[in-house]
Amino acid sequence: MFINGVLNDMNGNPSQGSLNWSHLQLGQLFGGVEFGQQWRRENGEYDQLALDVFHAGTRSIFNPNTTPNKAGAGFKILGEKQWGRVVGFGAYTYNTAQGGGISTTFSGNTAAAGVALLRPFGIVGEAAVAGMWSLPFKNIFPGSGQRAQYGIETYWNIALTPNSTITPGIQLIFNPSFNPTVDFIAVPDVKFRVSI
Repeated sequence: MFINGVLNDMNGNPSQGSLNWSHLQLGQLFGGVEFGQQWRRENGEYDQLALDVFHAGTRSIFNPNTTPNKAGAGFKILGEKQWGRVVGFGAYTYNTAQGGGISTTFSGNTAAAGVALLRPFGIVGEAAVAGMWSLPFKNIFPGSGQRAQYGIETYWNIALTPNSTITPGIQLIFNPSFNPTVDFIAVPDVKFRVSI
C-alpha cells in the first residue's frame, strides 16, 4: 500500500531557476493525494489500483484574464492488471478545475484504456495500444462549444541499451475538441530517452 502527496504554487515558474516565494498565496495552490495498493505475485506479476484526489486554486499571474482560471477539484482512478506478458490498464479522471498554473487543463472528463505486451519478439521493452475519450468544458474558450474527442495511440518502447530507449508511435485523433473544421488527425512521433 502507498500514499503520495503533492503541494504546488499555481503561480510557480520553473524558468526562474530558483525558489521565489514572493507570489505565494494560500488560495492559489494545487494540492493532491494518491492512495494506492500494489499486489505482487510469486511469479513476479503485479496488479495495481490507485485513487488520486486533488484541488486546484486560481492563479494571479501568467495572463489569468486571457486563459481559463477557475478553481476546482476532482479525482482520478487508475488500475493495471498483468496476465503473463500482457498488461491491461485503464484510467478515468473527473475534474472541475479550469486552466491551471504550469500545465493547463481544458477537460472535465477523460477516460483511457489499453493493453501492453511486454518483451515483444523477445526485445526488452513493451508495445501498447490504447483508446481515449475526452470531453472538454463547455465554452472554455469563447465560441469553442463542446465536442467530445476520441483517439487511439499505439507505440513500441524498444530498449537500445540498459539506459536508453527509442519509442516510435502514432496517435489517431477523431473529432479534435478545439479544431471543429477537422474530423481526423494522425500524429506520428518518435521519442528517444537516455537515463543516467
